[in-house]
Amino acid sequence: MSLGTLRRKADIGTWANRVPHIACLPESITREQVKPLAQGILAWGEELKVAVKSEFVFRDSAFADDVAKTNLASYLEQNLPESQRGRLRSL
Repeated sequence: MSLGTLRRKADIGTWANRVPHIACLPESITREQVKPLAQGILAWGEELKVAVKSEFVFRDSAFADDVAKTNLASYLEQNLPESQRGRLRSL
């Protein structure tokens, strides 16, 4: 999933209580889409030079399985700078 696709599918940069949020609400996220999605999120943070912890919100039912959800959380935790690493939530 490219950053352009991420932008089309996500509400990027909404601010609530000064915490940047990214809501990514596609109908499905397969295991194969996890890494490109996470890379798009990382590119978003670099492009906007986000310097605070962010909150990422996903549709729980979108994940193909628990492995896809865990892989996304792990990838973000391992690759986001500590200053940007916030919460990963699912609705």
